[in-house]
Amino acid sequence: MIVNLLAPVVLLAGIFFQGRYEQNLITSEVQALKTQGEIFAEALAEGAYITRANGTTELQGAIASTMLRRLVMPTKNRTRLFDHNGFLVADSRTLVGPQGASVTISRMPPPNSGDLISATFTRVNQKISDWLRGGSLPLYREESNQNGSVYEEVARALEGEPASALRVDDFDGLLIGVAVPVQRFKKVIGSVFIVRNGKTIEESVQGVRVHILNIFAAALCVTVLLSFYLGNTIVHPLRRLAAAADKVRIAPGQVRSIPELHGRNDEIGDLATDLNLMTDALSQRLDAIESFAADVAHELNNPLTSLRSAVETAGRLDDINQQKKLMGIIQEDVQRLDRLISDISDASRLDAELSREESKKINLRRLLEELVAAHH
Repeated sequence: MIVNLLAPVVLLAGIFFQGRYEQNLITSEVQALKTQGEIFAEALAEGAYITRANGTTELQGAIASTMLRRLVMPTKNRTRLFDHNGFLVADSRTLVGPQGASVTISRMPPPNSGDLISATFTRVNQKISDWLRGGSLPLYREESNQNGSVYEEVARALEGEPASALRVDDFDGLLIGVAVPVQRFKKVIGSVFIVRNGKTIEESVQGVRVHILNIFAAALCVTVLLSFYLGNTIVHPLRRLAAAADKVRIAPGQVRSIPELHGRNDEIGDLATDLNLMTDALSQRLDAIESFAADVAHELNNPLTSLRSAVETAGRLDDINQQKKLMGIIQEDVQRLDRLISDISDASRLDAELSREESKKINLRRLLEELVAAHH
């Protein structure tokens, strides 16, 4: 039973390990994005602001857009800058052409492999990820006129607190969003919003999942092989012994031996030996009972024959003396029968008491010395 639990235990342990592994990767990625966002926020707070005549400080759109594109160039992460009212100031996905026209870069859907097995594996993979996360992640939506208040993490960042959130895109890909406040002299003038797809994390988790499935397959093979081995070495011999013991129970006089398991020095071999010894003892006891019954029948037959002859003869005699003599013979035979029956009863009771008594070791030499001393 424990051997059969090996493969399911390995699978469950692997699934929970995978969930913890994915969570650690996401936590590390969120922390890295927060650090990156803080660097961007510090740079923008120092070089992309203007101070109005009334003393208010705001983000300067043209400078902020140029700085933002240069800052995200090494990472290629989608980064947006919102002002303190939540309005979009700059977007790293929007490029400005030579004539001042803007071009927005959009993500294309992944190519369809057309492989049913791969598609099924991907769906199952997504279901397992959703289950480990405690449910499906919300869908990422982006309006044409973007406003930071739509995103929970941006709204919290505009209040001065960094925040993060997980979502999925239209292709069920993981998206990690991190928002960091842009502050100048402790005053929030905007928010940097970085969104990165979790393709790297999903690939790492999928690789771990494949390793877990490989380990599960290996554990399953070991379990099956062990089941066959244990079935042939333990279950099959035990069934043979059980069948033989059942035959002894049904017909104790016909079965004289239990199958011998030669070459086995384990507990099953000891069990087979003990069952054989028990069967031999039972056979000897049955033989002894049969012999005892024959002796009893013979001993009872002699006085009964004498009684029958005396009774038959007494009915034909008219002589009183002869009849008295036959009556004496009848009484002697009756007494003989009574003694035989008493002896048989005593012997049976003694045999039953001896069979119920537990065997104990005794000092045979001391017993013989006491017997010799008692007769001298």
